[in-house]
Amino acid sequence: MAVMSGGDAEKWVAFVQARLDEDEALAKAALEAGHSEWGDRPWAVTECSGPEPDHEGCPCIVYQGEYKPFEEPQVPPIQYVADAEEPEHAAHIARHDPARALREVAAKRAILAEHGPGEDGSVWCRVCDPAADMNDSDRWYPCKTVRLLAPVWSGHPDYAAITSETEQSMTPSQRRNR
Repeated sequence: MAVMSGGDAEKWVAFVQARLDEDEALAKAALEAGHSEWGDRPWAVTECSGPEPDHEGCPCIVYQGEYKPFEEPQVPPIQYVADAEEPEHAAHIARHDPARALREVAAKRAILAEHGPGEDGSVWCRVCDPAADMNDSDRWYPCKTVRLLAPVWSGHPDYAAITSETEQSMTPSQRRNR
């Protein structure tokens, strides 16, 4: 992990916040795509069956609702979401349903909020103890806990740009200690 300070720190935190915003928007869009009644109910995998013969027997991702016959709107106990060619793909999609994605966004935002800069505007994380070692870059803001969030989006084009900028701004001793 790179040691960050000043503008570099702000860029990394902004990068993580922007990716969280994107993840949240995608998850909400998936929930609102005609199925807002799904709420936080889990997705599951079943075998497709239906009018299209090319889908017959394929793994299918479904929303598992609760059948409540006397409530409006009527929500059948199982609703089709999508299908996949391979059961492993279907299982992965179902496991990472929109409700889970929103919970992950909330948890990562809580980490960002908890591990913010020191109250006095210092370069230290307000949670990690800076008194242990003045040269311990894992306690600088953003601390190692926050920095470990960013690689989740290492495939994003901005990640490579920020990594390169941070690397160039580091001293040789910072590079050794990262």
